[in-house]
Amino acid sequence: MKLQLTQCNGGTNVQYADGTVASRAALTASNKLTVKAIQMAATALKAQNAPMLDGGYYAAIIHPNVAYDLMRDPEWADWQKHTSPEHMYNGEIGRIANVVFFESTEAKIFTADDLASDSMTLAINGAVSANATTAVFDGGTVEANALKGRTLLIDGKTYHVASNTASSGTSTITLATGEKFAAISDNTVIYPGEAGAAGANVYSTVIIGKNAYGTTSIQGGGLETIIKSNEQAGGPLNQYSTVGYTQALAA
Repeated sequence: MKLQLTQCNGGTNVQYADGTVASRAALTASNKLTVKAIQMAATALKAQNAPMLDGGYYAAIIHPNVAYDLMRDPEWADWQKHTSPEHMYNGEIGRIANVVFFESTEAKIFTADDLASDSMTLAINGAVSANATTAVFDGGTVEANALKGRTLLIDGKTYHVASNTASSGTSTITLATGEKFAAISDNTVIYPGEAGAAGANVYSTVIIGKNAYGTTSIQGGGLETIIKSNEQAGGPLNQYSTVGYTQALAA
């Protein structure tokens, strides 16, 4: 399941909260999943003629933490009055506007690593002029090119790093080709930009219809179950055995 969710989260058909937020980096703790946001997502799918799954619904994979927020929305209770318990699926918490929710801890969480070995954030050292491609930073211990490929969130805007010098003396960040800084004031905080505002974790709820993705097995890479007896894997005292499986597929 994790593979398929990773593929689905790699798409560009994205809605941030209830549409009032323009990017993942702008999401804050106040942007909870709401009934309104689900209605908007369902409407967008219907407007694109996305076919529903057998049974006439779209499936939403939702993290338990997000399900908690959604169920605390005052509008949630009104919707659930019209849900018949006999039609509930295993693992389903309810449905809204033809969207059925299934809780899973495998639901994608966008996280951001600290920018420095001793600090989550860095800071701009000296004002940056508009259209500049490099900026000086300080505020933490950073190895040379440790930020290469990272996304930075500075003053509400995201930037992608091509390279950086080590954090000793004059330390600089160089942006990816084609990117330029907006004007930035001295001492502005630099946050990791792969998640939400100020580096906060962002939970993704994936809503899919029929044929949203496909899977195929790889020739010679079928399911293989591997069992090791306690004589084979039990350590010096034969205290344990193991069982596992491998499977190769593409989505």
